[in-house]
Amino acid sequence: MRPRHDRRAAGPEMALARDDRQRHRGPPRPRTMPDRRRTPDLRYAQRSGLHLHRLRLAVVPRRGGQGQWGRLGSIRPYKRAAPPDARRLLQRTANYRRTRAARQVEMPRLPGAMVSSMLEYAGRPALGSSPWGISVMELQHLTCRDFRCFEQVDFHPQPGMNVILGANAVGKTSLLEAILFLATSKSHRTGTESDLVRHGTPGFRLEAAVRRRDREVHLETTWWEGAKRVKVNSVAQTRVSDLLGKANVVFFSPEDTAMVRGAASERRRFLDMALSQVDATYLNALQRYRQVLRQRNELLRQPRRDPGFLDAWDEQLAAYAAPIAKGRAAFLERLGHRAAEAYACIADGEAFEVAYRPSASSEHGLRETLRRRRDSDLKHGTTSTGPHRDDIDFSIAGRSARVFASQGQQRTATLAVKLAELDLARERVGEYPILLLDEVFSELDRRRAERLLERVQGGPQCLITTAGRSKDELSVGGSYTRFRLAGGVLEED
Repeated sequence: MRPRHDRRAAGPEMALARDDRQRHRGPPRPRTMPDRRRTPDLRYAQRSGLHLHRLRLAVVPRRGGQGQWGRLGSIRPYKRAAPPDARRLLQRTANYRRTRAARQVEMPRLPGAMVSSMLEYAGRPALGSSPWGISVMELQHLTCRDFRCFEQVDFHPQPGMNVILGANAVGKTSLLEAILFLATSKSHRTGTESDLVRHGTPGFRLEAAVRRRDREVHLETTWWEGAKRVKVNSVAQTRVSDLLGKANVVFFSPEDTAMVRGAASERRRFLDMALSQVDATYLNALQRYRQVLRQRNELLRQPRRDPGFLDAWDEQLAAYAAPIAKGRAAFLERLGHRAAEAYACIADGEAFEVAYRPSASSEHGLRETLRRRRDSDLKHGTTSTGPHRDDIDFSIAGRSARVFASQGQQRTATLAVKLAELDLARERVGEYPILLLDEVFSELDRRRAERLLERVQGGPQCLITTAGRSKDELSVGGSYTRFRLAGGVLEED
């Protein structure tokens, strides 16, 4: 057996050997944790309200160059498995460094005139600027794989107006639906995402590049065997609220006429989607209101209810309802004026009005109404008043459009509201959203169709689908790009 070496008996020779090894290895590894104030990962963990000692995490410094230790640290688990909260934190921490480059290259949100003047001074055209000097969002390319009826299709629209021609059931609506799904993570035709998958395939993939005034945005959505993944500029998005507003779209389809002639829920859905894309405060209040509403309804259905709990939910419900009602009232007031102008332009002077019908006039009024209707809510197990019961009235020539308007008038009213939404979104974000018009010419006479195209001419990037009537047949001047879709193949005509 080899005798154990005695370090104390080694004397100065052993100390010299240790010094020589240390000289070749470089500076010693620091044994203390990095400064928390200088470590972004720890700062993120502190903001997240997670306790590192409970999650069994270790902070390991990252090695820099030339034997130096960098400022950044990484959070890594010990050998024992971490709980689910820790794994989510680790995943988001891993995404931190991947997003730093994207965050550094993004320009600050400046007014459109200032950005245009800066780029013009630099000798190059402003991003997302139209020939008429208006800032617009532009879809540069779209790729659909195994989405609806498409095995794979690539679409490269041009600035300005793009007309997509094709017979019925070739995928024209699906093409616009893919753009809407990328921008909002929602479909206008179905709430079941498995319906969007091409028959016989396990999932679909959508990609798009959108050029905005001050930056370019790359959108990617993948749905595979029930799991959906959304990325913006290669960064994973875990919430729909993180996706909304990255690329704004205004979408019209024949089903949207239900906003005028259908139930109040259709009009509220239009309001929520239009405001959520441009107003983060409204979106946050809406999400919190829905959470409180769901909790209150669950409490109403229980056999034993504590009145104190109901009072607490009523206070929160009224508090979150106030900014929602305020935002809707301000939005509809501005939208009503612009929709009336658009309707008069398309319909040759007919009067059109939009009126907001809230369920409560104020936060105090909603609180009193909830208290007064509590017995009825307990009986039915649901909340009977609040922003989820609001409505909008559309009237043409002083009469209700839902009851007395023809199908052509209802379609014209829906288009007027969409054009007004387009103008309001441009005022809010500083550039025109992408305008998607699906089968817009059906149920419109020739004169109204021509005036509609004249209205959008020279403004946003517009994508129009039609089965038979082309832009040439409508005798509208101006340049445009025409595409033809047949057999799953999209080609410029």
